[in-house]
Amino acid sequence: MELVETGIIGLDNILNGGIPKGRTILVSGPAGAGKSTFGLQFLYHGIVAGGESGIFISFDEHPAHVREECLSFGWNLRDLEKENLLVLIDGFS
Repeated sequence: MELVETGIIGLDNILNGGIPKGRTILVSGPAGAGKSTFGLQFLYHGIVAGGESGIFISFDEHPAHVREECLSFGWNLRDLEKENLLVLIDGFS
């Protein structure tokens, strides 16, 4: 089975290399557990290191806030959007 790295070294080690490619994965947890951050990390890593493109739908925060928060991790989503590698959809407003 082909695996896709998450971009989180420790998690990839636990998962024996990553998550199965082409599969739907449910990420579950309470508010503040880091589900959105994990999703964004996975997307960012896939785009920057894996040559992929992605879509993120934000239901809990305004996209401007998501972009701002990502900058604190060094992830410039705006640049990826300008290159048509990422689409950030507002499901919050």
